[in-house]
Amino acid sequence: MNKVDDIQFHDVNSQNWRHFQQFANRILKTQYPDSLFRDFDNHEHLFYIAKLAVIDGMPIAGLKAYSIISNDQGSKSRILPTATYIETLVVDEIYQGKGLGSRMLQIIEQESWHCFIHDLMLHTPVNNSKTIQWYLSKGFIIKDTIIGHYNSTDIDASHSRDAYLLQKTI
Repeated sequence: MNKVDDIQFHDVNSQNWRHFQQFANRILKTQYPDSLFRDFDNHEHLFYIAKLAVIDGMPIAGLKAYSIISNDQGSKSRILPTATYIETLVVDEIYQGKGLGSRMLQIIEQESWHCFIHDLMLHTPVNNSKTIQWYLSKGFIIKDTIIGHYNSTDIDASHSRDAYLLQKTI
């Protein structure tokens, strides 16, 4: 097996977004639409990052995150981003436990910090215990439970349609 040190990180672009989509759908056992991966040139966010980690040309991990503006009525800002939303952070099972997910999370944290964004947020199914425990070990907290969050997606039937909203302040 290749070493994690041999990993190359590539920005997701018009040449490789389908590789990211196919990889994420295979690992997550779902069929997310093209639009979730094809928006790599979306410039409406202050902060946007999409990366594909590869070894010998084969995808082994991917991430997508972007700045969001809170809809919360108590929000102090309607212009400046209030958080970075981690839409996808996925690592092939054979590379899990080798620090790759932590490395990718660190990339998101650093890029967010450089944009003066200090909160990270994401959703995950409430019964996705391995993922939840990993994020909790990285300093995230369960902020809320969203009933029916995944109702309109083709998520793997083994996962709950309800989601936890996880948050971390960096």
